[in-house]
Amino acid sequence: MGSTVHPQLTHPGFLSAACLFRVNALSLVYLLYLLLLPWFQGPTERTIQGHTGRLLRALLGTSILFLLAHLVFQICLYTVPGLGQLLGHNCE
Repeated sequence: MGSTVHPQLTHPGFLSAACLFRVNALSLVYLLYLLLLPWFQGPTERTIQGHTGRLLRALLGTSILFLLAHLVFQICLYTVPGLGQLLGHNCE
């Protein structure tokens, strides 16, 4: 038998890590997802087509959107001269 990953155990762990290690306004969105998890059933073939599937797609979409926003910010920070000094010493 192969090992099975239980989403009921992994999703709260990933979202908790996202809230703890990304201490900014974006982590509040992950905290909201974390607080919503107990209200949804684990993903099965039946529930993935309902509210659970929509929650997981929203979580994936939000994460990709935040990743793209971070990538664009880093590119702008690298390419626009003087932007690092304008934003402060933490962005250099």
